[in-house]
Amino acid sequence: MQTSLIANIAKGYFNLLKLDAQIEVALRNVQLNDSTLRMIQLQFDAGEITSLAIQQTQSQRLLAASLVPQLEQEIQIQENSLLELTGRMPDKIERGKSLQYLIDESKISMGSPIDLIRNRPDIREAELSLIASNAQVNINQALRYPSLTLGGTLV
Repeated sequence: MQTSLIANIAKGYFNLLKLDAQIEVALRNVQLNDSTLRMIQLQFDAGEITSLAIQQTQSQRLLAASLVPQLEQEIQIQENSLLELTGRMPDKIERGKSLQYLIDESKISMGSPIDLIRNRPDIREAELSLIASNAQVNINQALRYPSLTLGGTLV
């Protein structure tokens, strides 16, 4: 029971860090859409583009801005569930480090696991099967076109 509780708290905390990263990206997208809208407005004022471009850019900005309240709500829900697991009242959770600093990339080896997986017979068979399927698709594509067969007889 204790291990399950600790695992749920860790999972919730990392989910909270993920949501923080998502809201950061969403806020940057809103800022980028604002600057794009200003540029489009200047181009419209200069007579280079139509009002359709302005409407499309405004629509994209509204779509990006609509993600921010949703993410804020998800963050609040995640914080409350974490505090419930720890037996405290709902409040803000202080987050000290981002996800990048929690993962020690020097201990992660990217080279050997893929080599080990690639040498497995079932993986190799699947890879060759994919290559064969791809070749068959190319053959079927070529057979869609008309063909002309010339034959010669000698009399």
